[in-house]
Amino acid sequence: ARARLGELGAAGVTDAVLAPVGPDPLGALGSLAGVV
Repeated sequence: ARARLGELGAAGVTDAVLAPVGPDPLGALGSLAGVV
């Protein structure tokens, strides 16, 4: 999961995902990891 998140970060997707999330980044990462 972390490797996937690293790849997404390199692609700039992480910023696009975290930007609108706001106050609950950990929850968003948990959901993202669950989906990926």
